Amino acid sequence: MPRGSSGDFVPLYKTANIPSQDKRSMTSLISLYSVVKAISVPYGRRSSGRLIKGPPNPVTVGEFYIQATDFWDAVKASFPQVAEVFNSRPEDETVAKYRHENGGHFLFRPFCLVVFAKTVRVLMSRGFSIADSLKVLAGIQMDIGKDPWCHVVWNPNKRTMINKNEPLIRNLLLSLTGQPLSPNDFDLNVEYKKTVGEAQTSFRP
Repeated sequence: MPRGSSGDFVPLYKTANIPSQDKRSMTSLISLYSVVKAISVPYGRRSSGRLIKGPPNPVTVGEFYIQATDFWDAVKASFPQVAEVFNSRPEDETVAKYRHENGGHFLFRPFCLVVFAKTVRVLMSRGFSIADSLKVLAGIQMDIGKDPWCHVVWNPNKRTMINKNEPLIRNLLLSLTGQPLSPNDFDLNVEYKKTVGEAQTSFRP
């Protein structure tokens, strides 16, 4: 988590998802672990068994810690909504402004946060620093109740998350920043239309 933030924003639940009644938590501990792993392991490579099970290498742990704190510092610097939460107290329930029954902010949904981190790692593999990756991604529309995320990560009829479509989400993020797709033969137009189906949307990949 960012330097100086409280662990109270990251509860321990049995799953990565956060209950709808939780108005305090930024994300879950399971998704936080997935974010650290996504940022630390080069894109396209599997994490080693030692990374997951141990024993830990002190040098490697130190490197992962630096990358994780750099990531969260960059997230705070690029997204004022996240900075606002971490500058508040959990009991203020500031999170409720950004995760609610109409969807809310992309980064306040654990599944989306993990895919976002994986996209940052793609940009890092292309020579971007963590900070520069976040600056690029910060220009994207992040309200999941609106295009292009509605019907991709958010079901507006049921008012629930759609925790799938990771390749499509990653490539939407890349496309919206003007970056090449990953893989480069990913058919964004076909996959987007297939996912949203007959839903009314003005977005065109």
